[in-house]
Amino acid sequence: MKLNGCLDCNTVERLWKDKSSIFTDKEVDLTDVSKIDSSGIAFLVIWSRGIIESSGEVERLRLKNPPQEAVNLITLFKVKELFEILN
Repeated sequence: MKLNGCLDCNTVERLWKDKSSIFTDKEVDLTDVSKIDSSGIAFLVIWSRGIIESSGEVERLRLKNPPQEAVNLITLFKVKELFEILN
Protein backbone atom coordinates (compact mmCIF):
# COMPACT_ATOMS: atom_id res chain seq x y z
CA MET A 1 0.00 0.00 0.00
CA LYS A 2 1.30 3.43 -0.91
CA LEU A 3 -0.02 6.54 0.78
CA ASN A 4 0.65 10.11 -0.33
CA GLY A 5 -0.12 13.68 0.62
CA CYS A 6 -1.30 14.38 4.14
CA LEU A 7 -2.11 11.66 6.63
CA ASP A 8 -4.24 13.68 9.02
CA CYS A 9 -7.75 13.64 10.51
CA ASN A 10 -9.34 14.43 7.14
CA THR A 11 -7.61 11.70 5.15
CA VAL A 12 -7.81 9.15 7.96
CA GLU A 13 -11.58 9.54 7.96
CA ARG A 14 -11.67 8.64 4.26
CA LEU A 15 -9.16 5.80 4.64
CA TRP A 16 -11.10 4.36 7.59
CA LYS A 17 -13.98 3.51 5.24
CA ASP A 18 -11.66 1.13 3.35
CA LYS A 19 -9.86 -0.25 6.40
CA SER A 20 -10.90 -3.85 5.77
CA SER A 21 -8.97 -3.92 2.49
CA ILE A 22 -6.16 -1.57 3.58
CA PHE A 23 -5.37 -3.48 6.76
CA THR A 24 -4.59 -6.67 4.82
CA ASP A 25 -1.27 -5.13 3.72
CA LYS A 26 1.71 -5.59 6.01
CA GLU A 27 3.77 -2.80 4.47
CA VAL A 28 2.93 0.83 3.80
CA ASP A 29 5.05 3.11 1.64
CA LEU A 30 5.11 6.58 3.15
CA THR A 31 7.65 8.05 0.72
CA ASP A 32 5.15 10.56 -0.66
CA VAL A 33 3.48 11.50 2.64
CA SER A 34 4.13 15.20 3.10
CA LYS A 35 2.48 15.66 6.50
CA ILE A 36 1.34 13.37 9.29
CA ASP A 37 -0.34 14.17 12.58
CA SER A 38 -1.49 12.19 15.61
CA SER A 39 -4.56 10.95 13.70
CA GLY A 40 -2.27 9.45 11.08
CA ILE A 41 -0.14 7.76 13.73
CA ALA A 42 -3.29 6.42 15.45
CA PHE A 43 -4.41 4.97 12.11
CA LEU A 44 -1.04 3.24 11.67
CA VAL A 45 -1.19 1.91 15.25
CA ILE A 46 -4.65 0.39 14.67
CA TRP A 47 -3.40 -1.05 11.37
CA SER A 48 -0.41 -2.62 13.09
CA ARG A 49 -2.50 -4.08 15.89
CA GLY A 50 -4.86 -5.54 13.30
CA ILE A 51 -1.92 -7.39 11.72
CA ILE A 52 -0.96 -8.84 15.09
CA GLU A 53 -4.55 -9.91 15.84
CA SER A 54 -5.15 -11.47 12.43
CA SER A 55 -1.90 -13.41 12.34
CA GLY A 56 -1.86 -14.43 15.98
CA GLU A 57 1.84 -13.66 15.97
CA VAL A 58 3.89 -10.64 16.78
CA GLU A 59 4.23 -9.07 13.35
CA ARG A 60 4.99 -5.43 12.88
CA LEU A 61 3.65 -3.11 10.23
CA ARG A 62 6.54 -2.18 7.94
CA LEU A 63 6.79 1.55 7.28
CA LYS A 64 8.78 2.28 4.16
CA ASN A 65 10.50 5.69 4.03
CA PRO A 66 8.40 7.40 6.70
CA PRO A 67 8.84 11.16 7.02
CA GLN A 68 10.91 12.26 10.02
CA GLU A 69 7.75 13.76 11.50
CA ALA A 70 6.21 10.26 11.64
CA VAL A 71 9.29 8.77 13.29
CA ASN A 72 9.28 11.59 15.86
CA LEU A 73 5.60 11.03 16.71
CA ILE A 74 6.04 7.25 16.91
CA THR A 75 8.89 7.78 19.36
CA LEU A 76 6.95 10.41 21.33
CA PHE A 77 3.89 8.16 21.68
CA LYS A 78 6.11 5.16 22.60
CA VAL A 79 4.66 2.85 19.96
CA LYS A 80 7.92 2.08 18.16
CA GLU A 81 7.62 -1.64 18.97
CA LEU A 82 4.59 -1.87 16.65
CA PHE A 83 6.55 -0.90 13.56
CA GLU A 84 9.50 -1.95 11.46
CA ILE A 85 10.92 1.19 9.90
CA LEU A 86 12.52 0.70 6.49
CA ASN A 87 14.56 3.49 4.93
